[in-house]
Amino acid sequence: MYLYLYSIVLNSNFQTHSNLNSLVVQLSHDTYLNHLATAIIGQLICSPVSSAHGIHVTIEKLYNSAGELNVYRRSVLRQYFGLTHSTTDKEVRRYSYGTGAGISSVGIDITNFMTRELTPPMNELSIKLFEMLKCNRVKLNLENVDLSNTFNHCTVLMYYASDKIKKLSDLGKHCDCTFSVHNGKFIPSANSQAKNTVTVIYSLGGERELTWSRRRRENGHWQYDSWSTNYQLTKDTVTIIHPDDEDPELPLSSNVSYQYQHGCSGVKNDNFSIALVFRVVTSIRAYDLKTNIMIANTGQLSEADIRTYRRFSFHASEFHNNLLQLYYDHIMS
Repeated sequence: MYLYLYSIVLNSNFQTHSNLNSLVVQLSHDTYLNHLATAIIGQLICSPVSSAHGIHVTIEKLYNSAGELNVYRRSVLRQYFGLTHSTTDKEVRRYSYGTGAGISSVGIDITNFMTRELTPPMNELSIKLFEMLKCNRVKLNLENVDLSNTFNHCTVLMYYASDKIKKLSDLGKHCDCTFSVHNGKFIPSANSQAKNTVTVIYSLGGERELTWSRRRRENGHWQYDSWSTNYQLTKDTVTIIHPDDEDPELPLSSNVSYQYQHGCSGVKNDNFSIALVFRVVTSIRAYDLKTNIMIANTGQLSEADIRTYRRFSFHASEFHNNLLQLYYDHIMS
């Protein structure tokens, strides 16, 4: 297996840029990794909406905006899965990501935040991707990256667009880890992801564009310039987000230090693209044993949010049928 994991990278095409340590590896389309990724998506999409294995519907309030259902809002749909840390008779403690209330995060309804256990294919894919990194550490420019811990969290991102669901699905520019604009240091209290670790993304389905921009620290503020680039992500690409690209104190090709941000410019015109995002996270939260809903100390639904949930309950099957059509057209074709 180690020889196999080395050879599939050795014989693959790369997308790189002189300003970036991050890169994209295009794998062949009929590998064990592809079969694992396809199985993960098949279970999630084909299971009934809001069932134990299906898409979890909740309200999101990005940056404290008005609440919208995650399946309809413009931003990419996120589903969270984490490795179990410990279990008691009353709760399960699980590695978690994206649990912020929305001031500087996705803002998922705190009373309905779900992180499910990594499924067996998901856990297997995370292990194989991690082994692939270690087998190709030099070739992938990961000599100085922390690879001491295997991935313990997966976010499934679903970019979909059609006339029957929503016109556009995108992901705004961001960094996976937060650094201080004042001193450039990593802020432990503001980060779920472990310091100096990679984010690895396995893609399926239609093409999407990974866009890059950059900014620098100046007098306690972020200053953007006009530099940008992009990578084309297609079926069976593995994207490696290198932590050095997000560190605003690490110059790469000049004496000026930049922080590089990434995002997705948008999926539209009847398309469906999937990203399986693997990380090492340090945040651990408690969840209900039966529902996998986070046990929150505070927070309650507003009347407007309750009405939004009720309206969706009448249209869940219609949404699911339309999504399944995209799935068969773009993922399984």
